[in-house]
Amino acid sequence: MGGALTIGSKKRGHTIGRALLVVVAVLVVVVVVVVAAAAVVVVEVVVVVVVVVAAAAVVVKVEVIVLIVVVVVIVLVGVGVVVVIVLVVVVVVVVVVVVVVVVVVVVVVVVIAVVVVVAAASVVVKVIEVSTSSSSSISRSSSSSSSSSSSSSSRSSSSGGSSSSSSSSKSSSNNCTPEVDHYDFTTNCNRSLNNILM
Repeated sequence: MGGALTIGSKKRGHTIGRALLVVVAVLVVVVVVVVAAAAVVVVEVVVVVVVVVAAAAVVVKVEVIVLIVVVVVIVLVGVGVVVVIVLVVVVVVVVVVVVVVVVVVVVVVVVIAVVVVVAAASVVVKVIEVSTSSSSSISRSSSSSSSSSSSSSSRSSSSGGSSSSSSSSKSSSNNCTPEVDHYDFTTNCNRSLNNILM
């Protein structure tokens, strides 16, 4: 399970890395396109201004040419400001996109870490449950074996006591006495002579 999770996290990491590369490449292309378009606009404006200035130099007086140059400079400055504003906007957009991508990557990494921790905790819980069940079964089997041994010992002791009591009752019913007066073969007992006569 841990290996599968590691492989999955590696695949996710490769996917995230490729996505980041794609985003960065797209942003670079956008910046290049914007800069190229601004450069084309500036070049076109400069060409137009040069043509107008050349035509004015041929037709009109020098004062008009100076006025045209001033207007052209103002236009170029305005175009430059516009280009700068566009570049600033593009840079801000790039920064925002990079920040969003970084936040998404961090969230994905945190989610993967949480999934790995939860999986490891579930494995630990299962191991603890298995060990607990095995120990309880071992304790139940040992308690059952001890109870069976104690019951068998109690049965053997009770049977021994009953056999001894029955033998003692038989000897007393045969009227056996410790005196060696006479040996009676019928009862296998030393009986007193008085008991025999009786």
